Amino acid sequence: GGRGYAPGRGGGTPGRGGTLTLSDVRRAEGDENLPRRFLGALVRSVSILPVTKRTIELHIECVDTMIVLVSEQVYNRYDQEQAQEQQALGQGSPGISEEYPGVSGGSGEGLYLDFLLAMSKPQATSLVTALLGHLNNTLKDRAELGYERPLRSPSGTPHSPRANNSGQSLLTKVTKTMKSLVINTVMLPIHVIQYLFPSLSHLPKSLPLKVRSGLLLIILTYQRQSIFRTSLEQVKDDEDSKSSVRFGLIYEEITKSLPEEWAIIILYSLIHHNNSFKQLVYAKSDVDVMVLPLLRMLYYQTDLQADKVYMALAILVILTNDKSFCKTLHTTLNLSDISWYEDHHLTDITVGSLLIVVIVRMMRINLKQLRDLQLHTNCLGALANMAPYVEHIHSTAAQGIVDLVRLLSSRYVGLQGRGIIREDAKEAADDSEQAMLVDFILIVLEIATAPLNAKSLAANANLVYWLLHQKESLNPFATDQRLGLLVCPLLALLDAIDGRIARDNDSRGDRDSVERVIEDIKQHAKHSQVSSRAMSITPAKFDYEEQPNCEEFFVPYIWNIIFSIDAIPYFVTNTNANNTNANTNAGNTNETSTSPSAGAAAASSSSSSSAAAAATANTAAAAAAAAAA
Repeated sequence: GGRGYAPGRGGGTPGRGGTLTLSDVRRAEGDENLPRRFLGALVRSVSILPVTKRTIELHIECVDTMIVLVSEQVYNRYDQEQAQEQQALGQGSPGISEEYPGVSGGSGEGLYLDFLLAMSKPQATSLVTALLGHLNNTLKDRAELGYERPLRSPSGTPHSPRANNSGQSLLTKVTKTMKSLVINTVMLPIHVIQYLFPSLSHLPKSLPLKVRSGLLLIILTYQRQSIFRTSLEQVKDDEDSKSSVRFGLIYEEITKSLPEEWAIIILYSLIHHNNSFKQLVYAKSDVDVMVLPLLRMLYYQTDLQADKVYMALAILVILTNDKSFCKTLHTTLNLSDISWYEDHHLTDITVGSLLIVVIVRMMRINLKQLRDLQLHTNCLGALANMAPYVEHIHSTAAQGIVDLVRLLSSRYVGLQGRGIIREDAKEAADDSEQAMLVDFILIVLEIATAPLNAKSLAANANLVYWLLHQKESLNPFATDQRLGLLVCPLLALLDAIDGRIARDNDSRGDRDSVERVIEDIKQHAKHSQVSSRAMSITPAKFDYEEQPNCEEFFVPYIWNIIFSIDAIPYFVTNTNANNTNANTNAGNTNETSTSPSAGAAAASSSSSSSAAAAATANTAAAAAAAAAA
């Protein structure tokens, strides 16, 4: 607060050997606003001071301190039930509003958090801008400043050249040298033990300032009715000013850290809440540096219900809403080899086709094992948004889509055999389960047929080839009133192409290879008059939406990330980390929703039961649940 504690001032002198309490400090200061002033000093230090070699340590300590101060939210949430019981028994301690009359109408989850949320809009904007500025970490800055903590000697002083060494006396130099030698000798056994037995010493990780600042930013952003969320939405890009936010550099630094979980959540927050940053990503020609780490993480992720899986899929749903982004994935970004994909040897594949391969693989696993409604919805959203712009689809991607159609066809036929699927239109209209299943199949069929429009049919010959191989899987859908409108023209297109290929084979008198058949498909597709009529249906557009109470998911999730990377290692106990995990798992599938642009209701964010969530889910999500069942 600017004034030190002076014994005897204000009548608050503690006795010899006594404990200095907050009440003593209050009386010494004569000011009940000491916590507010302390937090204000931290905010001003971060917002006003530029990041230089002399201030980098101050910025790290200020950001760390603010994270520690607002972390009382975690403990307050954990102790909320116990506190309610104590208050019911008349044993509760005074609340924040009683202890500090200046705080009212806050979140009730922490004194310092309420102070921050009560900041004025200019103050909040300055802090958000400063925290985003910490992500403007160029190679020159990293080499010159170093966003890691400098090495410290055992005495606590940084290893750095000292100024005015010439002015020191010989005795002073000798004394300091001897002191350093003694301390290093005494600390040597401890360093040896820490080196040989690292598990015995829990040392803090040297996290970059950008990580600390990014985590603090999203903690503040996802509080209920947070002014920081509004400030984040209004921050503009300014490439010309060194002191302003530069989204281009932020994009580079975040993509270098993918697929770290903290980088995924920060990337999601910027894309979803800041339109300027989202437009910059849409215009990027090197989006592969962002998409490929996400796809690799999704491929190797064994737990498809993990929170970072939903965050990565949400990012893909948002980005695939843009036409130019989708075209970049399918036309300009070609990969010669994908070494990490182990199911097949993928060569000469576009990033867009690789995205289809990974997402379809996830959907097939989900249909067979997990049957997670939200996972289906997000996967369908990304594929449906991208389907009209698919070009030069890889054979493995085309095979994956057609295999998904075949799997749904088998289930459709099985339900018909059990009498669940009825062909009578009036009875079928009254059967909500059948209607939901048909909705799901319809979206998948639209994804499979949208790339076969008149302009892209020849370029997607691989998809036509695999549809010809599995043409019998489409026949059961032809009798359905809704599915038939899409399947019948598709079957007519496939029959026309198949007939021309058969006539060519008869004239040549031999059976062609796969490569020759695909070349024939490309030739006949150029002259096909059926394609434009067959592919007249445009897939539904999916938009990503956050639920009004999305903080019930994000707040525990972000704290769990902080605990897992030891952002404040000396402050966290295993008990609290486990409690945060429990909160995260309770809401990890219902925090957000993907809904068609037609305006269907979004999925409920309540975690009371899966039945309640499914009852209010959008049409695509409910259809996915029915198909999984």
